Amino acid sequence: MTTKHFPPGWDEERVRRVLAHYETQIEEEAGEMPADLVKGNCTMEATLAPKPIQYLVEEDGQRVGVVLKWEDYQKLCATHPVDPDLLVSLSDAELQALADSVLVSRQQERLSDLLRCNRDKGLSADEEGELDRLLERVDLMNILKARAIYTLQQRQKTSETQ
Repeated sequence: MTTKHFPPGWDEERVRRVLAHYETQIEEEAGEMPADLVKGNCTMEATLAPKPIQYLVEEDGQRVGVVLKWEDYQKLCATHPVDPDLLVSLSDAELQALADSVLVSRQQERLSDLLRCNRDKGLSADEEGELDRLLERVDLMNILKARAIYTLQQRQKTSETQ
């Protein structure tokens, strides 16, 4: 189930009325909106950007959202595919903490013991299974660390180009 969030003064019915209003207009009329839809903290403005992009705008002029036709949204998504390796839901601080993470000391000590025993005298079947699980955990952690570092680098590149 998706939770819908609307700016103050907006609800689903109001959004539907605004969309219905704009879908019936020609380009020259697109900047005008009926007074009953303008009330509240946000208004809608037509943009000079390629049609049919429209913005939700706070009274102070700050853009807070974009309204697109479904087909245009799909085209936009197709031209900007999401990189599955990016950890987009984490903050920079969380990404840095993940990038700096290590095994907890008791697991690191156990891993060292098992590797030393394996080298010196060999391991029992149970110990081999434990070593495999610890090495798998290290591998997974290294993948997450690499993805965190990659995400931070991509965010840095994006901020430098803006």
